[in-house]
Amino acid sequence: MIKALIKRRLWLWKNRLISSISIAFIFPILIILLIIVPFKSIILYSLSGIIYESWVYPGFIFLITSIGIFPLLYRDFFDLRIHQKLLANIALTPYSKSTIIYSYLVCAILEAIFFGFIAAIIYSLFIPTNLIFLDYSILLFLVTLHLFLLGNFFITMCLSINSISIMWIAIFCSFIFITLGNGFILEFEFFPQIMESILRYQPFSFSYQSFHMFLSLNIVDWKLISITLLIVYFWILFNGFFLRKKFQQ
Repeated sequence: MIKALIKRRLWLWKNRLISSISIAFIFPILIILLIIVPFKSIILYSLSGIIYESWVYPGFIFLITSIGIFPLLYRDFFDLRIHQKLLANIALTPYSKSTIIYSYLVCAILEAIFFGFIAAIIYSLFIPTNLIFLDYSILLFLVTLHLFLLGNFFITMCLSINSISIMWIAIFCSFIFITLGNGFILEFEFFPQIMESILRYQPFSFSYQSFHMFLSLNIVDWKLISITLLIVYFWILFNGFFLRKKFQQ
């Protein structure tokens, strides 16, 4: 099923190639100019003494991929669903509902990583980076893990909401939280102590915290990674069950 979804997505890209490529290049440039450059003028160094534009680079990749995973999931699990163009066709496939969820996640993650790759190239044109091959390998693994978790959240949100206006409010709130609540742009220490503790212990920040721990201490935090993997596994099962309920309706 993954292969079929990828072919379908490539066909959609082919029919909207100019607009898709334009967005892939323009969006990270806007993030750099409207978010990172202003913060760079305010925050010269991170709290650990690293130049801000170097410190924020992994968070920039996490942020771009986090937003890049959303369009496919929104289109198939909300837009087409409320217009009754998707679920009936999916119900006819000979796959379990959890397999369907997993397949959509893989397809969306591949697209998001493509956006992240372009964003990384663009960022390196503006600001030099000092990550080595091993750093990029760990970054790719942890970004993928983060996207599995976030993608499950988006699927749950898209299946739960039936109102377009409520959906757009949920999208707005989600993107604010993704941008500012996971340590991608601002370190947790900038928040009040209670909020800092809450943000540190919410699972959407685990992968990013693990990557910074690897960069600073050269240690892989298998505890946070294992917790995230368990959450992802059970969330896929839950979304499969939730999707089955939608079929029954």
